[in-house]
Amino acid sequence: MAIIQGIIIGIAAVAVVGFIIVGANEKIGSEPKKSEIPTTGPAASEDGKAPEAEVIPVNLFARQHGVFSSLESAATFLAADPSLATAAIIQGNGQYEGKYYIWSSIGLSDAEIMDSDSSETFRKEVTANVSSCEAVNAKLLRDSLVADTVAKIKTLESENEGETASVFNKQLTAVTAFTDDVRVVRLHLLAHYASKDDCVKIDF
Repeated sequence: MAIIQGIIIGIAAVAVVGFIIVGANEKIGSEPKKSEIPTTGPAASEDGKAPEAEVIPVNLFARQHGVFSSLESAATFLAADPSLATAAIIQGNGQYEGKYYIWSSIGLSDAEIMDSDSSETFRKEVTANVSSCEAVNAKLLRDSLVADTVAKIKTLESENEGETASVFNKQLTAVTAFTDDVRVVRLHLLAHYASKDDCVKIDF
């Protein structure tokens, strides 16, 4: 009799455990799945393309020879000094609109533009914002302005393809035809895209 009771109790225990396991599985299966949220990668834009990296402004140093109230007076001063044959006229904007600056070089630091021949010149720190230069590839232009050799600028241009790189190459070729000084190349790239293309904003 005791043996029979033991068998019955064992069967009942196994049944109870089985019900618990089945109930637990049903509970797990009924829980709603959580939506997966990606943790890496840039957010896509409305057209499905990843947004382009922001082109941040670049700080530069200009070697300045004078400031004038008209383009004509600036041009006259420039033409009268043979040492300024590769200089450029930069037009002011904002509160400096109507002012015309004569610069002979653009550097990434003070030391790059100021030397023993700069006693009668001034250092002017400026910020160039090229983000509006989509027609020439704003990132390519910015990277070229901060390159420390002409060879690096040419490499940047060759690494970029398409119509924008072709437009930039024409301007680079025009500048390097009369100078291989990277400071002067920076100056004329900046002057061209700030005045003729009107896409670079220079903050003084």
